[in-house]
Amino acid sequence: MQLRVRIVQKQALQSGTSALRQCFSLDGVPVLSLSAACLLILSMPLAALARDVNWASLNLNSQQETQLNQLENNWEKTHDEVSVQIERDTAELRQILPTGDTQRIRQLQTRITMNKMYLMNQSMETFLKKRDMLSPDQRQQLQKMLPGRGE
Repeated sequence: MQLRVRIVQKQALQSGTSALRQCFSLDGVPVLSLSAACLLILSMPLAALARDVNWASLNLNSQQETQLNQLENNWEKTHDEVSVQIERDTAELRQILPTGDTQRIRQLQTRITMNKMYLMNQSMETFLKKRDMLSPDQRQQLQKMLPGRGE
């Protein structure tokens, strides 16, 4: 079974008016509420900010370089550990989705979602810590590097 996450649009009647409800589904089975899906969608661009920055071009001093390396190492360790758990849970979910215990399926889906949200939050925290170590001039340079900014 191939794992696919897609947006499924459903028409729902609420108070006599038609409203479009969206939910995420996993091979046709709804797995996320609208609010959880929105959180994930809105967080995605934020998590990518640190990847879009060429930190070396900010002329960092040796202390800043050390701090940056430390932050990167901590992030990579966290990312690697949590990603392994996400992969394990996803593999188990794939296996049990057709006939497995409903409670276990929900538990796995919730843990996968929470771990992905945790990684997005940690990515943002890492970015903010990097930003905080910069001088005002370096922050101005940073602003120009961010997508849709400073142009």
